[in-house]
Amino acid sequence: MDRNAEDKIRLIFGLKLAQARSALGYSLSELSKKSKLSASYLNEIEKGKKYPKAEKIVGLAKALEIDYDELVSTKLKADLAPLGQLLSSPFFEQIPFSLFGLEAGQIVDLLAKSPAQASAFVGAFMDLARNYRIPESEFYLSALRSYQEISNNYFSNIEVSAEKFIADFDFDPSKAKAGLLLEEILVSRYGYRIDKSALDENPLLKGVKSYYKHAVKPVFYLESGLSQQQQIFLLAKEVGFNYLDLDRKNRVNTVAGKVQVESFAQLLTNFHASYFAGAILLPKRDLEKNLEEFFNQPELKPDFLVDLAEKWRCTPETLIHRLTNILPQSFGLDVLFFLKFNGEDNKEPFLDRELHLNRKHLPHANRMGAHYCARWSSLKVLKQALQRNDKEILAHAQVSEYGDSKDQYLVLSMARRVSEDPFTCTSACIGIHINPKSKRRIKSLENPKNEKVLVNVLCESCAEPKCLERRAPSVILEKRSYRESVKQELAKLH
Repeated sequence: MDRNAEDKIRLIFGLKLAQARSALGYSLSELSKKSKLSASYLNEIEKGKKYPKAEKIVGLAKALEIDYDELVSTKLKADLAPLGQLLSSPFFEQIPFSLFGLEAGQIVDLLAKSPAQASAFVGAFMDLARNYRIPESEFYLSALRSYQEISNNYFSNIEVSAEKFIADFDFDPSKAKAGLLLEEILVSRYGYRIDKSALDENPLLKGVKSYYKHAVKPVFYLESGLSQQQQIFLLAKEVGFNYLDLDRKNRVNTVAGKVQVESFAQLLTNFHASYFAGAILLPKRDLEKNLEEFFNQPELKPDFLVDLAEKWRCTPETLIHRLTNILPQSFGLDVLFFLKFNGEDNKEPFLDRELHLNRKHLPHANRMGAHYCARWSSLKVLKQALQRNDKEILAHAQVSEYGDSKDQYLVLSMARRVSEDPFTCTSACIGIHINPKSKRRIKSLENPKNEKVLVNVLCESCAEPKCLERRAPSVILEKRSYRESVKQELAKLH
């Protein structure tokens, strides 16, 4: 029997034992006296940590006045069936709860304290997932985001490995030959063969940026149409799989433009390799100096970000995402969000990735077909990129104030046209919450020349009556108008 199956059996047995004990109104000490088993041992059973031997189960069944077969059955009663479904789900089996400082048994213990209410909640949650066709991969991605958020998206062990790699290979990402050095490391040290033609020769493989084929002599396929910055990142990530001794076979692949996620372990491995790539391409100490210079400027100059991307030969999204590692750790700016959009002409921008540190910020993903506020900095610069035919990197900065909460953010955004798909542009932004700490750190925040914009989340939920960028009617305004009309008509009644 595999480990996951054993864990599930222990958890379900513990849940049933706790339910049966609660039904009779017994405390742990009372059940201890009746079953002749210690209260601490019973507590470990109920938390799913221990599974008793057959003779002890006989004693428990007798003490609880239920059949032995009923107690050992893994089938839960109707009121606990949703919890059973949760325990059997791939999500529950695959998430390593230890990453979050939890054990699976602790979660079950929490649910078991009010099993009927918890089961109803879990049932409703699972129904929502089915009704809205939320795939398992979405749960894995949410779990990964939570893992990043509770760690402030900073992982010191990978940072140390990145610094060691840079020293071991005298690696300088700002040099023109940085990509060639990464290729040489993969070939000479890790026995790779690198193929930059096979993906282009097969029309069915259009859109596949890279692919790893596991063999005695591994093959790493790269699309030739990628920009130099994209190629360097993918090569750095591949080095990360090897240098960090990660499972090279268990990885996320992109097929026909869609990311294929089969397990949380796969997603976590991919994240660690990507983090390593960002850490060697944008070295922490050097980037800290660059940002110190940027924050000490009296005026907001977003083109400084373009200069950084060109200096370090990285894509805008790599640079902006790297800021989410550095700002909380090195500058104490830990209340922030990250958004990455993809956009095409005449299509609603798609929020491809997001991250929220220290709290859930107002700009967030919308999967219900509503329209994001066009006043967002990231969407403004994305629109500009779509209107251009070149591949120049664009940057934008503004102070955004959210109408309902009055929260203000310094938003730094960058956009570019995607090299491998000339009809698509991408933008990435970081929003730094404006508070006493950020005002002390960033001198330009007090500059009266800063572009300040009142923004909202979605057009459909925006109550701003005079918005010139509105792309959809406001449901809120319509409801308010309707309610006001009803009040007026009621007031006329005699």
